[in-house]
Amino acid sequence: MRPSGPLHPRPHRPRGSGDVREGYRGPVLAQRGRCRLCRRNGAHGQGGNGNEPHRVHSVMHQLSAFVFSCTKKSRRRTGWGMTSKLGRLGCIVGILGWGIGAVHASAAGSRTQTGQCPPGYVTHATGFWNNTFPDFRTDPSGVDRVNNTLPLCAAKCSGWGVGGGSTEGVPRCVGFHLYADGVTTDSACYIYLGTVTPPFTPLPPPTVTCLAANFTPPVPPPPPTPPQRGRTTGHPFPRVGTCWGPDPWITEAMWNYVGFPNITNASWGHADVLYINPFDSCCYQKQMSSWAPLIKAIKAANPAAIILATFHATEIWADDLTAGNRWLPDSCLMRNVGGSPCSWWVDLVFTNNLFRPECMQAAVTNALTPLPDLIAAGVDGVFLDGVVPYNLGCTNPDVNCTAAGCPATPNPPDPAALEQEWVGLYATWFAQLKATHPSLLWVNNMVDTLQPGLLKLSNGRQYEGGDGLGLNSAYTGALAISARIAETRLWSTEALQPSYILTGINSAIEGPWRVGRWQNLVTAGEMLRLLTDFRRMRFGLGVTLMTNGYFSFDLGGGWYGQPSRYTEYAAPLGQAVADPVLLFAAPAGGGEVWSREFDGGYVVVSSLAVSNFTVDLPANLRGKLRLLPLAANPAVLTDQREAPMWQLMIDNDLATEESGRFAPRNTLTPDRTEASPSPHSGTDAVGGWGWPIPTRPQRAPRQPPCECSAAAPACCPHGQGKPADWWADPGRRAGMRVVAGNWTTVSDLGQSHQVGDSFLVSFVEPGPQPQGEPPAFEVAYHFVAPSTDAFNLGLTSVDPHLYSPTDGAIVCLRPYLGPTGAVAPCLAHGTVDQRVGYRDGRWVRALSLVPLVFNQSYELVVTWDPARGGYAVADAVLVESATFYHQAPGVLTQTQAVVGAMDSRVFLKK
Repeated sequence: MRPSGPLHPRPHRPRGSGDVREGYRGPVLAQRGRCRLCRRNGAHGQGGNGNEPHRVHSVMHQLSAFVFSCTKKSRRRTGWGMTSKLGRLGCIVGILGWGIGAVHASAAGSRTQTGQCPPGYVTHATGFWNNTFPDFRTDPSGVDRVNNTLPLCAAKCSGWGVGGGSTEGVPRCVGFHLYADGVTTDSACYIYLGTVTPPFTPLPPPTVTCLAANFTPPVPPPPPTPPQRGRTTGHPFPRVGTCWGPDPWITEAMWNYVGFPNITNASWGHADVLYINPFDSCCYQKQMSSWAPLIKAIKAANPAAIILATFHATEIWADDLTAGNRWLPDSCLMRNVGGSPCSWWVDLVFTNNLFRPECMQAAVTNALTPLPDLIAAGVDGVFLDGVVPYNLGCTNPDVNCTAAGCPATPNPPDPAALEQEWVGLYATWFAQLKATHPSLLWVNNMVDTLQPGLLKLSNGRQYEGGDGLGLNSAYTGALAISARIAETRLWSTEALQPSYILTGINSAIEGPWRVGRWQNLVTAGEMLRLLTDFRRMRFGLGVTLMTNGYFSFDLGGGWYGQPSRYTEYAAPLGQAVADPVLLFAAPAGGGEVWSREFDGGYVVVSSLAVSNFTVDLPANLRGKLRLLPLAANPAVLTDQREAPMWQLMIDNDLATEESGRFAPRNTLTPDRTEASPSPHSGTDAVGGWGWPIPTRPQRAPRQPPCECSAAAPACCPHGQGKPADWWADPGRRAGMRVVAGNWTTVSDLGQSHQVGDSFLVSFVEPGPQPQGEPPAFEVAYHFVAPSTDAFNLGLTSVDPHLYSPTDGAIVCLRPYLGPTGAVAPCLAHGTVDQRVGYRDGRWVRALSLVPLVFNQSYELVVTWDPARGGYAVADAVLVESATFYHQAPGVLTQTQAVVGAMDSRVFLKK
């Protein structure tokens, strides 16, 4: 989760062997505050006449910037052409989640730390409190990488605040932590002066945290009980939102090309809340003739839709600073002492200095100009993107500086006072809009630290998937479902009403982050492969249904606005009858199971990683529920198809025996019709879409989770059910192994559109092969059948570039006899032309409707045929059942219902 105060890199928990996963955004840090990135890098001008004494500012820059290194495993190309290199000095500037930081990889020879605390200190759980203090005296960047060993950091703490010298009169040091991420060679010393300030945010080793032996940390007060809301009003459930979805610049032909032949811009009216295009850029006047009819069409399709127009009061893009597009004077850019602009995203994004009246007026005028036409078309309010601290991206900010060469302002005030005033300026911006248009709604995309000052003044907030409090964190286990419920409840009860809280979950994007409009960045096949990750979607939707928020399933940061629609979206749940109920909480933060009743149905969601959960239905619902029926109009669904009952993905990245990236990409529902000697008659496969199952780090949520008390009975585990482990059995593991051949491993995360970090090609350098005897190449993907059913199997169609793919890779499905070397005959076989499928990452059918038997092991073998042209490619295999998810047997009885691991179930009332 994102700490407030000085930042640390988010703990990176890779999945498989990849390094761009949810909870981590690669070398280009989170683009918090930018909903869709459709602009290119551009120049910014500089002008003005020096330092104008309008405001003063503190030079305590060590509390406003955090410097850390890029943690990429190898050199790769980022979306704008910079090379990310381990340890590169000043590699990029950005933010992590909604955190604040400036990226700086130290060239000093620091090293990863391990071990226990030295004498005089007590070893604490690894992590940090909110008042970390980097020492700018030892490092101008504000991060101490000089005292970067346990003895040096301890000596620094022991000698601090003992009187005399530079530490005279300051509080004594009561502890320290030595940060190390275990990936890079950088480490840094942080100390705590006087006390430690909650919350405590855990970090994994090799970070070491030590407290002075004679110091006892203060006990934080118990969190207040979240207020209960009971029955809801407003939009019926499920509530669906979209960030920058409808767009008149995306034609129906484009929708058809990317796999949505039955989607139009107007049909996006099915969403309940829509954030639409920014209207404070250079081009809104040119676009208004297209946007006004589209807004009217959306309102005609769904009169209850809430449409919010996007504006940026302080988020200034480089394109807006060019001569032809400029709407903000150059003197309005927030600057450091000396005049360099504060850029919080690699010279692409800057901050408008609202402290200056003329800069505030420019932002207000820029919003008021298009609003009359937008409101006349049907816009209900504004979505203020990029609500960030005043000093974001600054190293030594000076709010008086207006041009290059400005000197430092003498006697700067407390940064906290400036921050408080800054929050008020955002409120002033909207107040001036509301004075002209009193009915306007106001929703923000904000940094967590600014939330307290704006919570009661606005109508909601967007939580992007990669946000520390977003659904990606819930999916990885870093955020409890209860914490997500409490965060949304805070807005539902304390914000201006009506409130609109949009929470999204991102797909598992592979490869480096790409900047631009999604339709220019992702191929049709790659997009549909990501958007048919049905279980991931259902988990995010299920968590959101436990709240009064709105849900979106996005490709990822910067890739907003792509179409997606699922059978669950049309479920007629109506209003929620009561608050969600916590049914089960595993020990040590191992996951939770929640349920909620609605007028038209009942929803269960589980964050248990490796267990099904059988729910004992409430008495009033026994015998009164039914499965959600299939979609009445499947043509509008994502990929125009229903979710299968089982969906397994096995990748090549960990190509060793009994291992591999195994991703059950759908709920693995119980098959009670099968004979089984154990009570675990079918359950979900591994959680988190990866095998083997890692220990899931639990980070303390900023908002308190649901606390069990007499005043909040819904927050007490009700014991209405039990988990049943099945895939935790090692015999259930799936994996991939090389059977024959010295395959060439290709790592191309930018253009080949493969699953994971790499794929294999049946290419070998010329060598001592006998004339006329080509080498053998064969790989095998093995798995256990989760039910007796017909199954379809497919391969990804990747682009191997220099290696022309074969037109006839041989595939064979046979029983898997284990690592003994014994081989069974093929149950089904065929060939796959690996040149088809546009080579864009889509799934290409290999075998169809192959009957498999529950609990039996199988393997799909891919073999290169040297008699055919080209090379065989081995990336990922998809195994899908012919039975649909919403027709799965054994899920619902008169008294019980079953939900799979990391999944949700929507039931309707009869």
